This record gives sequence, C-alpha cells and structure tokens, in this order.
Amino acid sequence: MKTKWGPEHSQLFEGLQNGKKYAVKNIELISEGVYHLKCSEKIACYSYGTSNYDSYGLPSFMGLKDISINDVMPPDFVFSQFVDGSISGKEKGEYASITDMSSNPESISKLSKVLVRSEFTINYEVEVKPFVPGEDKTAFFKANVIDKSKDAQFVISTFDKAGNDTTIVITYLGTISSVNESELTTLLTVSPNTTTIVPITIEYTVVPNTAVVSLELVSLDGRKTILVENSQKTAGKYSFTVETSKLTHGMYYIQYSVDGKLYQKKFVKM
Repeated sequence: MKTKWGPEHSQLFEGLQNGKKYAVKNIELISEGVYHLKCSEKIACYSYGTSNYDSYGLPSFMGLKDISINDVMPPDFVFSQFVDGSISGKEKGEYASITDMSSNPESISKLSKVLVRSEFTINYEVEVKPFVPGEDKTAFFKANVIDKSKDAQFVISTFDKAGNDTTIVITYLGTISSVNESELTTLLTVSPNTTTIVPITIEYTVVPNTAVVSLELVSLDGRKTILVENSQKTAGKYSFTVETSKLTHGMYYIQYSVDGKLYQKKFVKM
C-alpha cells in the first residue's frame, strides 16, 4: 500500500485512542479488478462510490486463509504456448494445468480460486474447467488468440486456501517484424519490460551520422500516449526515463523511428 500509493495519509484524527493515533487514507481505484492491501499493522477498509443513479458504501471483502495446514508453496502452472499464440498442455488442444504444490503431501491446502484477469487480458478467449475449491488440488484451462493478426495478452492468477498465489502473464505478437531480434536488441532496449509503478528506461542507438529520430509510447489500441523524443540526433547511444505511474494497466509499445525505419519494443504495466 505504501509502495503503490505513498506513505502520506489523507487525514490524521485528533487525540489518542487506547494510546494510539489513527489516520485515514483515501484511494481512488482507476479501473475494475481485484486489489490487494497489505499492512504490517491491523487496518480496516471501506469501499464506497457515488453516481447520479446509484451509490454504495460497505466494508471491503476480507482475504481469509486456512492456517491449520502448513502450506507455504504457491500453485504451479504447466502449459505450452504454440506459434499461433494458443495455450494448451504438452500437446496442442490439451488442457494446461494448475496444481497446488507442497513439500509435504499431507500439507496441501488445495486450490481456492482461479481468476482470469479480464482487466489485463486482451484478444484472448479463455476456458477454465470447473473444479471444487478446497477439494481439488488441480485445475485445467486453455486459451486461444481471437484475432491472430493482432497482439494479445493473457493474465491469470490462482490461489490456494493457505493464501499462496501465482500470477502469469503471456503475450503474443501478431505482427511479424522484418527486423531480426539481434538487430532490434542492439538498436532499442526497454527495462523493465513488466512494471507496476516504477519508471521504465529506454535506450536507443542512432547509427547514421545524423538522423531524425522519433520515439513514442503507444498503447495497444494505437493511441499515442507519450511522445518521448522527436528531433535530429547525431550518431550515438541515448537513454530516457519515462514515468509509468499514471498509465492505466495493459500492454504498451515503444515505437522508435530512425532514418525511415520503424522498430518496436513492448512492455506491460501491471
């Protein structure tokens, strides 16, 4: 919570209660989805919203875990991704699996939930076979790219009853680049390629003596989000840092145009 929204509180209450001071922090959630709050102290969370036709206010859901079983290992995914972007088991068309893991067979808490993260999943259709939470230790799923000419992303999370969780992000590049990977890596790099709120660092190389360079951050639907650079550069290596905290969740591209050629690298904002 401190890492994502900062340490400052919205209001500090006057006086002491049982020898302690209390404060409140208001957080505006920018999109639908599942959010997790972690705190070293006890906290209470209240969700509310208002609109012209509807409003609500209620205690937020609690995440409960079974502490009677010493299960400390998260569930594990076993899957294959094929050239067309489809996600299956070892053979194409088979179901991929999610299995709750444990170093001791007697301390497996079993799966409690498999969640397809719809707010992050783009251009994928996903099937999760029904399973019994708390009784089944394995669940099965598979996914296919809807439009193979377009890029796609699939994000899925799973939880066991002991509170351990695993999330995987799978991407598919629909447009085949004419630039080989070694050349692209030499000319353009982006790090990290998956981020939450930390800035990304973009490094690019200008090979000609002088060239007109355009560098921009573009969302998956093609909207130009941030123009990083648009000027004439001499030969050399350049680096920029781009703030990502205000970007919405999803996949983005860094588009680098130099000397009439266009190069792309992608990164994911979680």
